[in-house]
This record gives sequence, C-alpha cells and structure tokens, in this order.
Amino acid sequence: ATTIPTGPILFLDPSVVGFLMHQCHDEEDLADFARGCRSFKGIQHLVVPINDTLTSTTLWTIPGAGSHWSCLLLALATTRHPSGNRQITSCPQGDPQLLMEGYHFDSVTSSGNIHTARTVARKIGIALSTTLATDPPSPLTNWSIKVLPSSTPAQVNGYDCGVHAIVTAQVIANTLGDFAANTATVSDSSQTATLVEAELEKRLSTS
Repeated sequence: ATTIPTGPILFLDPSVVGFLMHQCHDEEDLADFARGCRSFKGIQHLVVPINDTLTSTTLWTIPGAGSHWSCLLLALATTRHPSGNRQITSCPQGDPQLLMEGYHFDSVTSSGNIHTARTVARKIGIALSTTLATDPPSPLTNWSIKVLPSSTPAQVNGYDCGVHAIVTAQVIANTLGDFAANTATVSDSSQTATLVEAELEKRLSTS
C-alpha cells in the first residue's frame, strides 16, 4: 500500500460546513472557501461534522431543525506543489486518480447520513480541486472521492448522536496525534479508521 504522511488536522466548524453546502454555489465561491481553509496547505486530514440538514434545500433555514449528527474523516491524497498549490501524488488503495478517501462514523447506521457525508465530501473536493497544480486546470470529474462506512458503536437512545460525534472527533485527533508524535506514516488511510474504530469500541460500547 502507498502511504499518506500524517500532518495537521483541520476541524471544520458545523457553521462552516453549513456555509459551504448552502452558500457556495459556483467555482468562485468554492475557491474563496478553499482560501479560507488556507488553500488546504499542509492539511492532510479533515474532520467534518455531518448533520442531516446539510443536503436539505429547506430544513437548513429553520433553527434547530436538524435531528442527527455523525462524523466524517477525510484523508487528502495530495501534497503541496512548489508553486504553493497542491498536486496529486501517490494515493491510498493504489488509485492514481483518488483525490480524497473518507470514513464515516455514525452511531445510527440506518440514519442515511452517509449519503449526506458523500455529498459534503464531493463539494469539499470541488473546493480542493481549485487549489490543485495542474496545467491546464483539471476538473473534479478527473478525480475520484471515496467515502466508506466505518464500524461505530450504536447509541442506546435517541439523543446521544452529538456526544458520539464529538468523542469520534477526539479519538481521531488522538490517533493521528500518536502517529505524528512517533514520526510515523499512515499506510493506507483505512489503517487510521481501523484504529479509530477499535478505540471507539472501548470508549462508547455498553456492556
């Protein structure tokens, strides 16, 4: 397997993700969004809160309308080009066209949030593609984005999804931090997801 160097993690605020999904409508908007994310320079992983209103055309306008949270980990299969932009390099799973690989952690597997996560990942991918060092610029359709479901302990009530999402983000940070502290690399981003799954099982499973 190829390797993804560990690096800084960018945690996206829920309001920022909502802005991306509902206020960024064209390439210029998405390029502005990317610049707001430091053009993803030095960023190897994104942690993205997913809410079930993110792909709704109406519910997002109603305060408190969302009913479910989950967490998305995205590994960026790109690196910074000398020009300051990013370029595609060796990618996980040996896919030379892979732009991002994602893992979705959801405490209610039947919620349908993974479809929202994939839509969010694709829009982040469009923003990321505006920073790629390709000549001529390469459209996102030339790249692939994968978002896979991850094993996550199930919540035992109808209101702990937010707690599960926050704990998942914390475990992701700790897991990637341990790699960085040991100056190691993540061989295939699925290794990171597997380690996160194991730690979540310890922390969130009920006896």
